[in-house]
Amino acid sequence: MRKTFKYRLFPTATQQELPRVQLSEACRLYNAALQERRDAYQTHKKSLNYYDQANQLKEIRASGDLSLANYHCCQEVLERIDKAFKGFFRSCQSGQKSGFPQFKSQRRYDSITFPSHGDGNKLLNRHLGVQGVGDIKVKRHRPLDGNIKTVSVKREGHHWYACFSCEVSAQPLPENAKQVGLDVGLESFATLSTGESVENPRWFETMQKRLRRAQRRDFQHKLSREIVNANGFPHSRRGFEYQWSCQRNAGEIGG
Repeated sequence: MRKTFKYRLFPTATQQELPRVQLSEACRLYNAALQERRDAYQTHKKSLNYYDQANQLKEIRASGDLSLANYHCCQEVLERIDKAFKGFFRSCQSGQKSGFPQFKSQRRYDSITFPSHGDGNKLLNRHLGVQGVGDIKVKRHRPLDGNIKTVSVKREGHHWYACFSCEVSAQPLPENAKQVGLDVGLESFATLSTGESVENPRWFETMQKRLRRAQRRDFQHKLSREIVNANGFPHSRRGFEYQWSCQRNAGEIGG
């Protein structure tokens, strides 16, 4: 069976831009492959497959038009677009509604995948070596088990992660002949046939208490002091409109 281990990455200040460049190039390759498939069908009524596009990779990289560092990462990008089209055609054949594969913006293209461990990546004790980036500090908060099959570098918001898809052996639970019934209720979350009651955690009430404490802070006082210090005559918009109207009616304002 497959199991994924996800660890936080901490690129240095000089490394911050390098993973973004790799993602940008992967996104550009993805969109170019999608455009080629569209053009081939619209112009020649020909459907391209993965091998038609993968055979062009060496020439594209040799011309210097693609700076995605690892060759097999480039192949994985083309596999993604191939899977997207296969999924689309499969849905159409089964009568299901499915959207045609779409171009991706650089903000939505968030990962590159190395199809094998050791090719363009290397997991060290406290670092992950990534081709085109360098050795990135990794926080291994739990042990990594099994045989690493693929390695992905992923962006989530402002953070970076390494995802190791590993092949692990299934560990069956010990045999147990015990049986139990369960009833979900209102006063308690659940009651077991053994008589044990599981209390409702009531997360909403807990969060309400935290919200009440947060609202007691001095935000309004700080804001009012900042406005008073910066202005000689602070007033609300409604008060200004009222004063303007009174002065205009009294003939103090011309026009």
